Amino acid sequence: MDATLPNVSESVSNGLSSKLAEKRLLQFGFNELDHQKRISPIQLLLSQFVSFLTLILIVAGSIAFFIGERVDALFIFAIVVMNACLGFWQEYKAERAIQALKRLTVSQTTVLRD
Repeated sequence: MDATLPNVSESVSNGLSSKLAEKRLLQFGFNELDHQKRISPIQLLLSQFVSFLTLILIVAGSIAFFIGERVDALFIFAIVVMNACLGFWQEYKAERAIQALKRLTVSQTTVLRD
């Protein structure tokens, strides 16, 4: 624990001094959430096909197709597509949940100084 931080009960009852608040602002930055650029649904879907294992499956499916194992290739590609759809759905819902949580955060508060 940092020796410059006052104990919790002291900071709640008396507030922070302006000097300590300024020091913390310089040390930690503003107390705000990072606003990351939203990923479009198309980018999210395409990102499902770039994992190492997915690329191995695509290569395996292509090899199976070219050596005449069409049914095996079809099953491999079906698994890749189902995996991509499931991954897309989970990440899309997670992204929407994060956006909803960000909307619930308090943007202003009252503080005590000195």
